[in-house]
Amino acid sequence: MLHPNVLSCEEKKAFITELMEHRALRTSGSHANNIAATHDVVATTEKIKQELNGLCNRCGTYATFVIAGRHMNNQTPATWYSTDNASDFWEDALNLMLDDVMRKFKQWACSQGKSKY
Repeated sequence: MLHPNVLSCEEKKAFITELMEHRALRTSGSHANNIAATHDVVATTEKIKQELNGLCNRCGTYATFVIAGRHMNNQTPATWYSTDNASDFWEDALNLMLDDVMRKFKQWACSQGKSKY
């Protein structure tokens, strides 16, 4: 491990630039194939769930999200998640089951015709 005091100013700048490029690619880069994209979506979805659960526990918030791929051949599984009992809102207030919302969202996403994948 490099100690920051040992690095020259130019080396620090080079490391920071490399890190920024890595982060930019990570957030907006393309994937080699659909399997890699699917793994990325699943991993990111798990991180989102953890963040939302943390907010629910710390701040008393409710949250729901739905994720679907934008193309019929996209291997990303359509899914939904709700913290605590937030899914009850969809059923009680809107008379909608989140499984139905998810399927309709997937159909809508696939019909948009804007997919790069």
